[in-house]
Amino acid sequence: MGYTHYWYQMRNFTDSEWQKISFMTNKIIEAAKAQGIELANGHGEAGTEPVIDADKIQLNGVDDDAHETLYLTKQQGKFVDYTPRDQQIRDGIFNFCKTARKPYDAVVVSILGAARRIAKGALRLSSDGDGAVFKMQFKVSVPTKKRCSLCRKLCDGVLAHRHQGEWIGDECCWDERLRASE
Repeated sequence: MGYTHYWYQMRNFTDSEWQKISFMTNKIIEAAKAQGIELANGHGEAGTEPVIDADKIQLNGVDDDAHETLYLTKQQGKFVDYTPRDQQIRDGIFNFCKTARKPYDAVVVSILGAARRIAKGALRLSSDGDGAVFKMQFKVSVPTKKRCSLCRKLCDGVLAHRHQGEWIGDECCWDERLRASE
């Protein structure tokens, strides 16, 4: 088989979540390149760049350091014929990326971990590695902290939500009621 990371996408990412995931993906790629990790489009073709757009994130290593494509989509994806539909609704849409522990593996786990942190409840992750595998593998610079307008706590600048002209902290005050009004 090979060293693989698995995820179930439980729902679509919101526009706000996808914007933050895309931002963090760009920061992770920037940090990886600074450490000499070469990245390419999903086919692993030298001279190409990872794809990060309004619908998907698609990347791979380069040439011999490529393996399988990380393909993360904003929309949950299509139901498949080989798994009962009610199971897919309950468990989410299954996906995976086999990296064979090649250098781009650190990028894949960092992106998936960041997506899980940003979009609570959207992804269930597992791996052939240990439970700590989805922690950030790179030191990335992110926006400064924002002050939550509701509780006045300082919050993570990437995760804070702009709501009716004010910043709302994701970890302190952002909830389903506010998410629904986004």
